[in-house]
Amino acid sequence: MYKIKANIVPEKAPTSPIVCMPNKLLLTTDDIGKTQKATIKSVVVDSLDLKIVWFDSDFLDVRLPKSRIGPGESVEVQIDIKNQKDKKTFDKSITFMAGDTRLTLPVKVTPAKRVGSKAGAGG
Repeated sequence: MYKIKANIVPEKAPTSPIVCMPNKLLLTTDDIGKTQKATIKSVVVDSLDLKIVWFDSDFLDVRLPKSRIGPGESVEVQIDIKNQKDKKTFDKSITFMAGDTRLTLPVKVTPAKRVGSKAGAGG
């Protein structure tokens, strides 16, 4: 007879020491010039040094109010989408680093859908 020993884990264990909510920013051209927010949360028992590693400063402005977060703490990142004269849609990303782990937040801007009647529509 064989015995099987198992450890039951009620939740999926995090694969990263930080998580970002939302995990991607899907925006429209109506959001250009407005400040967007994302929350980065520590999911480990140690304090973490958090920094912004990369973002395209031609398209985005990113502000991280503090660079150290404690266990279970969160920090709100502010993201401004810059107005582009010649490019209204784009896919970019912001990369953060906590310890030796990187986390990338995709940012996508697409044209805003306009609601209205078609020219020549009868009524």
